[in-house]
Amino acid sequence: MIGGGLVGAMARGLVKEHTPTTIQELDKRKDFEIYKDNISTIEIEHAHLKITPVTGEPVTITIFGEMQRQELIRLMNMFCTSSLSLRLLIAL
Repeated sequence: MIGGGLVGAMARGLVKEHTPTTIQELDKRKDFEIYKDNISTIEIEHAHLKITPVTGEPVTITIFGEMQRQELIRLMNMFCTSSLSLRLLIAL
């Protein structure tokens, strides 16, 4: 799981319909799990979020729409600390 409140915040902020109501329902819908202390970098580039773990392969998630991208940037800015930085890559 990316972070305790992050999954809930993303579910509330980005997904309006079919929102799970319990932690068990969220766990059933989980595609991957990575803890914050195991993340090396987080990058947001145009329509993709790339999470690179300290060990293992990066996970890339497609972002649909500018509103979702802006909300994700806002959430990632709150999630990232001094030991974990967020890179925003802007294509020119």
